[in-house]
Amino acid sequence: MTPRVLRRRDSLRWRLPVIISTMIVIVLGAFVWMTNRALEQTLLNVSGERAQVAAEQIATAMAQSLAKGTADINRVAASEAVRQYVSQPSEERAAALRTALQPLTAAGQPPVEIWNAQGDCVLQIAPAAAAQDAPLPPPGARPGGPGLTNFHVEHDAVFYELIADVDDAPAEPLPAGAPPAAPRRIGALVVRRSLVPAQTQMINRLVGNGGLVEVGNRTGGLWTDFSKPRPAPLVDATHNRVSEYRTASGDAKIGALRLIPGTPWVTWIEFAQDSVLAPAHTLLRRMLAVGGLLVLIAAGLVAFVSARITTPLHELTNVSEAMAGGDLTRRVHAGRSDEIGRLGASFNSMATKVEDAQRELETRVAERTAGLRDALGELEAFSYSVSHDLRAPLRHVVGFASLLEQSSSSALTVDGRRHLKTIIDAANRMGRLIDDLLAFSRVGRTPISSRTVDLNQLTAEARHEVTTGGTGANVAWSIDPLPIVQGDPALLRLVLINLLSNAVKYSSRVPEPRIHVGIAPGQPGEIVIVIRDNGEGFDMQYAHKLFGVFQRLHAHGDFEGTGIGLANVRRIVQRHGGRTWAEGVVGGGATFYFSLPKAGGAGETHDG
Repeated sequence: MTPRVLRRRDSLRWRLPVIISTMIVIVLGAFVWMTNRALEQTLLNVSGERAQVAAEQIATAMAQSLAKGTADINRVAASEAVRQYVSQPSEERAAALRTALQPLTAAGQPPVEIWNAQGDCVLQIAPAAAAQDAPLPPPGARPGGPGLTNFHVEHDAVFYELIADVDDAPAEPLPAGAPPAAPRRIGALVVRRSLVPAQTQMINRLVGNGGLVEVGNRTGGLWTDFSKPRPAPLVDATHNRVSEYRTASGDAKIGALRLIPGTPWVTWIEFAQDSVLAPAHTLLRRMLAVGGLLVLIAAGLVAFVSARITTPLHELTNVSEAMAGGDLTRRVHAGRSDEIGRLGASFNSMATKVEDAQRELETRVAERTAGLRDALGELEAFSYSVSHDLRAPLRHVVGFASLLEQSSSSALTVDGRRHLKTIIDAANRMGRLIDDLLAFSRVGRTPISSRTVDLNQLTAEARHEVTTGGTGANVAWSIDPLPIVQGDPALLRLVLINLLSNAVKYSSRVPEPRIHVGIAPGQPGEIVIVIRDNGEGFDMQYAHKLFGVFQRLHAHGDFEGTGIGLANVRRIVQRHGGRTWAEGVVGGGATFYFSLPKAGGAGETHDG
């Protein structure tokens, strides 16, 4: 038995460290991935909560500030000085009104405006810090109803207005019990405010670094970061919630939206997910670096530990293969005290016993082979002697029976002549059996004279001999190029004659007999010759009887023969170191195979 060459990738010394290291990488990678995912989710949740708290604080602060401003404006709008000026404007009343409205002004903000019922701006009051001779800006648009307006843009600045109605007071007291009269609007007090960057810095300090604060109208449209208009975030601006979205450029954002009570506005605070997840990404990189170092250390330890296990196993495998190949003197190193050391010691003990048993068995086989060889020689000599001695009396039986048939045929009855013919036929068949038995005995005794044999030429000669005399004249022959082999040409010629004559004989009853000779796939180191016909075939359950002496699968009256030809084939092929077998189907033909060992130029085919 030739040991199979072990490829490196099939060796446990290489595969075991790789498999264990791969498992460590998978487990560690899964742990790092799950940890990173949990940390990312935690950071996103914390950022959402942080944005929600900041949005609540900003919304509350803005609502309180606007409520105070609205109350101040409403109080001033209800004052008698405003009402009198709107009713009857004059320079004297304007001077008094400027003093009353000065607290509503702010530096850097538009002037406070007084409008009458006809839609005309009748007075603008600038902050006291403004230059006295500085021209006032043109008034804004005609005010609508009282309250807080949406954001709008003027001259690249974002504005909103606080509007309070100026109502006319009743001219005289109402009678007791009379329902109050509905107030009549005679004008409006308008305080316009623009959003300034200073507010952005203050709010950003409240939110923290990395946060973006925006406010906008609930109904959509204008949004601002307190310094300039901005596109609206892609979130639902009608409910308080934490949301995530992606910008048109693909940047992921997370934030919280809060409705500002008492206003038509909402505030939105968002963080870029990249900045939120930056700590997780930093931790991931560090964990990957540490994990890679741990994997390298673990791989080294695994390689060391696995080498302690696989190296003795590798040695044990090599010694086992050497013993399987016939070298029983090999032993393994068994100096360890663990299970592997005990296994090596047990293996050495077993190998010693196998070597002793092999030596004893070879001695017994040699003795019995010598005895068997002598017995076989005696048996063959006995068979030859018996067969030879039977020929003389059998010739007498055939001769006297033939003489009786010639001289006294007319004196015999019909049954007598039939019986006499049966005797002659049986004696002739027995003579052929004896001849075949002698030939079978000679095959076993004849020494093999091995030399180079061209199977193409040998097959052509065998085919010529089989078809001589008109036998198989209508057979369609198909013979492929055959190899050159080493063997006894006379014995191999007998093999081919027996197989070809069988194919011709058993296909003689089909209308178009066909016989094919070629090569079939076989085991390594052998050449397989195949002979196939389309004749009578045979039942595969009796295939084991084909190559036995005197074994026939058809009746004597169907096809002639003694049943020794295939036994001769098997014996000759076995003496050449080959094997024989057959396949068949009843009524569908038979295929016979025999193999010969490859040697020298064996296996090289040519057209011969």
